[in-house]
Amino acid sequence: MHNPQQVGEVPPRSYIRVLPWLLVALLGLALIALMPVAYWRSSGVGPQVQVPMFYDAHYLFPRPWTQDQAAPGVPAPAPLGFYGNNRVQQTFVAGSDQLAMVSVWLAGAQDIPVSLTLEDEESRQWQSNLSLSAGPTAASYALAFPAVADSAGKKFTMTLAAPQATAEQPVMAMTVGGDRFGHTLHLNEFVRPGNLVMMTYSRNWPGVWWLDALGEQILPSVFRLRLQQYKPPAFKGALFSWLLLLSASLSALLLVLASPKRLGGDGLERGLGWTLAVLLGGLLLWQFMDGRAVISAENVGLAPAAGTHLAEDAARDPAGSRLISDLASDLWTAVREPEARFVDTEITDELPAIRVPGSSRIDYALVVPPQSRVRFAHKAQGAGSVQFEVWIGDELLDQMPIMAETEPAFGNLMWKELDLERWTGEGITLSLRTLSEHDDVQGIWIMPQVLSDAPWLLSDPPTDF
Repeated sequence: MHNPQQVGEVPPRSYIRVLPWLLVALLGLALIALMPVAYWRSSGVGPQVQVPMFYDAHYLFPRPWTQDQAAPGVPAPAPLGFYGNNRVQQTFVAGSDQLAMVSVWLAGAQDIPVSLTLEDEESRQWQSNLSLSAGPTAASYALAFPAVADSAGKKFTMTLAAPQATAEQPVMAMTVGGDRFGHTLHLNEFVRPGNLVMMTYSRNWPGVWWLDALGEQILPSVFRLRLQQYKPPAFKGALFSWLLLLSASLSALLLVLASPKRLGGDGLERGLGWTLAVLLGGLLLWQFMDGRAVISAENVGLAPAAGTHLAEDAARDPAGSRLISDLASDLWTAVREPEARFVDTEITDELPAIRVPGSSRIDYALVVPPQSRVRFAHKAQGAGSVQFEVWIGDELLDQMPIMAETEPAFGNLMWKELDLERWTGEGITLSLRTLSEHDDVQGIWIMPQVLSDAPWLLSDPPTDF
């Protein structure tokens, strides 16, 4: 016999209806509470942002013969060594408002001081004087500062300098090919291809900035710009927004019409509640488990302290040489033989290096400034010998045969410097080649760089034109 429900008793079915919406409310409150506490990634480079949009011939592969060739994707990150009287600058356009932190990948010998400076369009500066603590193991170092309210679309410049580092013991950053930030990478005064491996974060009270930051993670503004350039004219501008709204509305209507009748009258409501709960929970897990949102950061600096502008001091030092090009970080722009996938960068004994087969060729296009030279060391690994050669066009500039070692010791490197003064002002092809009759051998070019003496360079731009 059916027992009538007691007055005031909540039906069990009501709990089932309320549970998903209660969960949505709790997750929503947690998100709102975390928004002003956590740093939320607003842009960055690395595996989480794939932007295979290039305007050069390096990715116009011939017919692929292997699966690896069929989808070359984005070039792997490459190490960049800097030291002494050199600066590395990354300019970028902020993807959202409330920019509050930048972090950058760095590695090097323990306790080497590194200056990390951020400057905006209004010449406001924030600086952190870091002390590398990870040694050969790389880490991300961060600079936090008060949130910049109207940062979206504004240009910022991050400068790295390590005056106490040496060419034999440099500090290393990491670079990636392509344009990820909508701006440029500089080695001193020279614009280089690619971008630094770095991240930007936003933080403040809940607002539209958080949606912009999330949008930058999912579809970066640089990528959206590239898509707009390729869209047919009819789909550009306001029409595309209306088409997107129509598509979303029709999709929502389809979900309503397709709701199963067997769930009862409140089936759609419960389904929507559980869907929102799963989406909110998944979003929080994705952001915090993947490191896209962080509560705090190690090695965080605040506003600059007086007398600690290492980056500026390094820029004004007239002595020493300046980096023009780092051939390891520029590898993705070079022509590589026998195949690009057999030539790759690595960090060997705390130094950037390029590992190549026993017989290989890497060609770089280069315009030679005054008083320039190419500097490098080399080793071979495996069984047999390798002849290392440096060519300028069709002219052999240097050659040296080296016996390979099973486990090469890098403590006693012989560094070479080859003068490029004869080609000043010319566009040349700088070719790094290896020759070997042995199959089980590899060559290693260690920190190949092009440098120039500083006297002909201005440490500061002229005030009068």
